[in-house]
Order: sequence, then C-alpha cells, then structure tokens
Amino acid sequence: MKKMLSILVASIAVFACGVFSVSKAEAATQSEAMTWVNQSVGKGYDFDHAYGNQCVDYVNEYVNHFFNTSFSGNAIDLQNTGVKNGFKFIKATAGAVPQAGDIFVMSVPGSPYGHTGIVISANGSTINMANQNYNGHAYVTKNSIPYSNSYGTVVGWLRPPFSGSSSNNGGGSTNNTAIKVGDTVSFTGVYKVSKVNPSKNTVASNTLAGGDSTYLNYIDATPLVETNASGTKAGDQILNIGDYFKVPGTYKVLNIDTPTNGIYVKIGSVNVWLSASQAHKN
Repeated sequence: MKKMLSILVASIAVFACGVFSVSKAEAATQSEAMTWVNQSVGKGYDFDHAYGNQCVDYVNEYVNHFFNTSFSGNAIDLQNTGVKNGFKFIKATAGAVPQAGDIFVMSVPGSPYGHTGIVISANGSTINMANQNYNGHAYVTKNSIPYSNSYGTVVGWLRPPFSGSSSNNGGGSTNNTAIKVGDTVSFTGVYKVSKVNPSKNTVASNTLAGGDSTYLNYIDATPLVETNASGTKAGDQILNIGDYFKVPGTYKVLNIDTPTNGIYVKIGSVNVWLSASQAHKN
C-alpha cells in the first residue's frame, strides 16, 4: 500500500514554534547535529571563558551540547585528545571523505595550535565547513576549502558517536570521490525525517540534503522504509517529522553540482538533489 503522510502531524509542525534542543543525556542523531550547526552560523562561542572565541571553543560547545563531553588542548591536539567517549579519529588518506557532523583537524604552517571546525559536506577535493576564528572572524562562519592550501592541511577528522548510526554513520561514503553522471549509487544510512509535504507524499531529511533541506530535497515517500533509530523496520510505515527511514535500492546519477557537493537522482517518481557525502558508489 502506498504510504501517505499524516496531514495532522504536518499541520502541527507548521504552526508550532520552539527552540531546537537535545538532552545531553542522549547522543544526537546526525540530522539533529547538523540543524544545530546551521543555526550556529553568525554566533560566537567562548566555551572555556579564556582567550576569547577560539575554534576549539566552538567544537567543545558542539560536543558538550550533544555528547556531554569536551576536549582538552589545542585544535591540532584533537587527533589524540578527541579519541574518547565513542569518538573515532580518521586520518586523511586518499579516497577518505569526511561526513556531515565530523570534526576536522587542520595543521597550520607556523602555528602550534592548528585549526578545527565542523564538516557540513565534503567531496574528494573540498570540505564545506562551519568554523570559528577563521581568517580573524570571532564568530562562526561557513567556508569551503580544499584539503590543503596556504592556510593549512586537513590531517583527519573526528567522527562523533551519533545515535542510530553504524560505523559508517549516516551512510556517508568513503568511495564518493569519483561519482559522476551515469554512476549508480545507494544511500545506506538511517535518516531522520526533517520535513514533510503531505500533498505530494514527500519527505526531506537535512542529513540527506547536506544541510537545511529545501523544496529541491524532497523525496518520494513511497519506496522509503520506516525504521527505528537503529535501522530495523518498525512503525506503521507512515512517515512523520522525527521518524527514521532507510532508502532501499540503487539510483542512477542524473546530474552533479560540484560547488554544493550535490547529486541529482530519481527516487520513486521524484527527481531530487541529495548530498554526495551520503551516497555510496556501487
């Protein structure tokens, strides 16, 4: 039976207003974390109340908010001090691509401190990031940089222990560097519904969108499978905001957009732009 979305729940979501928050007692999903990251842009954070708004302050605000922890040392030290409480450090090697929500670590020539921030999306050559104290800005900015340039070199990234994720956390691919038009991809993660459009029977996930989803990121709900946070089929197969789902099947890449790290695929009867960082090349 074709899935139909709950109009009542969608209507409540449209008219209800609230502040986004997640209890520190529970680890965030990747989608919840990225919502916070997007809302943090333009704000300043001084987590330790020392030395002003540093890049590590922003990262510590992030991990404390969602995972009830913080890291010691400077940005470059996070490759060692950050490996705790389920966080894993992944070295930047050929073919490895960070995922949305990862914490990148960068070495900076002439500086013993390094630099750090949060990955919004990435491909094989560029990282789109949110970071503080970059180029002298004492607040969070979004920037797009290559893995290595005159400012510094990304040495790796910390992967948070997101709720409902496997070791591949959200299905992001380490094999998406060569995705091109005509390739076949799959989306192997467990995703959370961020928005719904009952009139078109479509849903959107901020994680799959690579940020705050728009009308370009709505997916036909018909082929989707409702699951619990661990990816096991569950529920009534009626997707509402906050539910989890998987995307079965494989899909042909119809177009790519390098600046936004987007790929264009057809899922069900709807053509949709999704983040290449969530795609696995088959």
